[in-house]
Amino acid sequence: MKRKLIWFFLLLCFFVLSGLAIFANRQKNELTRSETDYLQNHFMSQYHRLDLRSLWLTKIPNICQDYTGSVLADIRSIDLWDNKISSVDVDLSCLVHLQELDLSYNDIDSVEKLGNLSNLISLQIQNNQIKKISGLKHLDKLLSLNLSYNQIESLDGLKNLFQLQELQLQHNRISDVSTIKGLKNLEILKIESNNVSFTDIEYLKNMSSIQELNTD
Repeated sequence: MKRKLIWFFLLLCFFVLSGLAIFANRQKNELTRSETDYLQNHFMSQYHRLDLRSLWLTKIPNICQDYTGSVLADIRSIDLWDNKISSVDVDLSCLVHLQELDLSYNDIDSVEKLGNLSNLISLQIQNNQIKKISGLKHLDKLLSLNLSYNQIESLDGLKNLFQLQELQLQHNRISDVSTIKGLKNLEILKIESNNVSFTDIEYLKNMSSIQELNTD
């Protein structure tokens, strides 16, 4: 009798677990379809732009997984301004034609995975919690970069960004600007509210390429 009860209990557990697994898989598939539809609804095809600003998102959608190949190739710009994103924890390297990315006004503390976006020409990531920018060193096509209102101390991640024309660094913790001295195409530099010495500011003022310099 005990053996029968044990077998009955084991079979019952098997059927319950099997049912839960089927339900979870169905929910996952429905979620994937829902996310795909969600992204499609925010894609402005006439501007090649995915507009996800001010949607209270806590993470970056897994665009490479949820979009089809033809749409991925059409995305040139992504706007994630003013969300609740705390990290860049998805691989966006499939977005080979992405040129503009706005992640400003979030809670991001690391930019390591952005280094795969090798065709970016504009990156706006101001008003976050960023301390290190070494992950940007491969973005050598960048023309415009906004890192203002973060917690950055070192600019080593910029040393290969020779094409930069506009750089905004205001309200950080920067004291060493030697990296900036190597950016010979820089035209606009905003570096007020940092810890830059008077001597370095005078050097920046004498950089021949710079047309607009904000230091106060």
